Amino acid sequence: GLGNPVPDGAAVLTLLVHDDGRGGGPALYAGGNFTHSGATPMAHIAKWDGASWTPLGTGLSAAVLELCRFDDGSGSGPQLYAGGFFDFAGGRRAPRIARWDGPHWLPLGRGLAGGVAPSVQAMASFDRGDGGGSRLYVGGEFTTAGGLPASNVASWDGSTWSPLSTGVDAAVYAMAVGRNAVHVAGAFEQAGDSAAGGLAMWDGSAWFSHGSGVNGHVRALAVLPSLEDGAEELMVGGSFSTAGSLAVENVARWSERGWGVIGHGFDGPVLAFAVADLGQGADLYVGGEFRKVGGLAAA
Repeated sequence: GLGNPVPDGAAVLTLLVHDDGRGGGPALYAGGNFTHSGATPMAHIAKWDGASWTPLGTGLSAAVLELCRFDDGSGSGPQLYAGGFFDFAGGRRAPRIARWDGPHWLPLGRGLAGGVAPSVQAMASFDRGDGGGSRLYVGGEFTTAGGLPASNVASWDGSTWSPLSTGVDAAVYAMAVGRNAVHVAGAFEQAGDSAAGGLAMWDGSAWFSHGSGVNGHVRALAVLPSLEDGAEELMVGGSFSTAGSLAVENVARWSERGWGVIGHGFDGPVLAFAVADLGQGADLYVGGEFRKVGGLAAA
């Protein structure tokens, strides 16, 4: 029912609902490695208004991997941010990240650069409660942010890039915001001075580990209230077989009590989470490259 969003051989890699405040109401935005919708040029990003797809200016020069809403406190309200592999946005230089204000693409300072394959793969808006307002936290594969050393993770306050201490030592694939910290996950083993095992949290000033982490890569994160006591729990998915000292199958949960299992797990990598309340409390929906969950068919 969404027409022909991308041609064969291309892919949609990220989706976000966003209201640009221009009177049209919420719309669905899609990013990926596509260049057309039907015969209409749409360079790596497009908007679905319920009836048709439209481009966002002249789009971006390479694949979009992540979309995020962020209010930089300037009075313009939440705007759309895109991250990925691109160097240009709307014909303007915007290395790996750009902002769409409705009619135009705008760079975020000097953007992000460095490394073998520089990219943005995760974004989250988080207010650390110090009076400075929300910041946009960005993770991926890069060595500089705004020209400053920043190892795979950085924050943007609307005008300036800042590193997160010494960052993490390998790629970031996912982020999720908790009550008091932003959780960061990926392929790294070190976050700041802490051993991390693919997962760490940043409270606005320092890194903290989640026990000994997991023994593989984390690709998906989601925050849910605990079914036991209402405390916050972090759902963790990816490609791993242990979480702390527990044997797991590609999915686990972390809370202040430590690591816990989620059912019997999945027989393949977990790549995506979504949280939805359909009238009976918050539920976790899981996607990935698995065929079975707990021994049951779930392709």
